Order: sequence, then C-alpha cells, then structure tokens
Amino acid sequence: MITEKYGYAGFLWDTAYKRELINDLRFCESLKWLEDHLFSFDAFARCQKMICIPEVTYHYMTNQGESLSNIKDAKAIYQAANIEYEKKMILAKGNEEALQLNIASYNSKLSMSIHTLYRYYNYSSRHNFWKHNQNIHSILPTDRAVRIFYSKAPFILKDAFIVCYLKMKRSKSALKSFVKLLFYKH
Repeated sequence: MITEKYGYAGFLWDTAYKRELINDLRFCESLKWLEDHLFSFDAFARCQKMICIPEVTYHYMTNQGESLSNIKDAKAIYQAANIEYEKKMILAKGNEEALQLNIASYNSKLSMSIHTLYRYYNYSSRHNFWKHNQNIHSILPTDRAVRIFYSKAPFILKDAFIVCYLKMKRSKSALKSFVKLLFYKH
C-alpha cells in the first residue's frame, strides 16, 4: 500500500530483493508492458517483511524516445492492467484502502488503454479490440470515454461518441473560438 500510494508500486529500479525470495520468479515474457510491476507483486506476495525508506538515494532519468512509458499498444495496456488488478487484489487481503487504490489504478489503466486505442488505431482495429475485450471487472471507470466504450450501446454509436468527445476534449480552444465566431460575431 505504501508503494502504491506514493507512485512507486513495482518498479525494479527502486527495489532490492533477497535472492532467496526471488528464487524461481521470472518476468511474464508474453507481456510488453508492466511486466516489472507484475514481477514485483509476485515477490511482495512471498514477503514476510518489507522495509520502505523515505530517503531519496538516487535520481532515475529516462530517455523519452526509448521509454516503454510511451507505449502505443492498447491491447498490451489492457492485458497488463487486468493481470495487475488480480495480483493486487490478492495482496490487498481485504484492506479497504488497498482495494480502493487498486480500483483507482485499474481505472487509470483502462482509461490509458482506451485513449491509446482512439489515438493510434482506426475504426476496424477499435471494433476488433472491443469484440475481444468487452469483459472488464465490475468497477465503475471514472473516465467518460471508458464509460462510453464499455456501455451497452451499439459499438458504432459509442465509437462515434468517443471520437467526438476526444476531439472536442483535445481542441477546447478551437471549439471556444468557433462558438465565439458563431454566436458573438454579429
């Protein structure tokens, strides 16, 4: 819960493990994203005791051009989010705060998946993604595009809504200018 609260849940660069703890643990090679987090959650589940230190002991820098944080694969994000959700539910052991943090994290990743889907994919790919990934966990996503995407509306309708919603969201200044021009030009 501490690592989740402060945004360092599962990164390998901020963690040291005893060799006996890791033993036969391996990365999930079928995943292209979040595999370090999933590895860490499996390791956390084996721990008897963990120590978190509040001091910053180094500065981590990324090269944005090569960072996996810039992932453009909606399916990989979705797949990893679902696996992560399951592992975190086990780690939460019924703790209400941990459950809420897990739900918030899952919602955030669902949102990232849908926004990636609509930023980089065409209609056919979006429809195919929807056909294969309709079953999300029974939590209410907070992002409007995600709520629309997983609604019971026909796909063609919700796809049109999301495209319009995201285009308007990205260009609010252009929309404001248009409205001013349309209504206040007289």
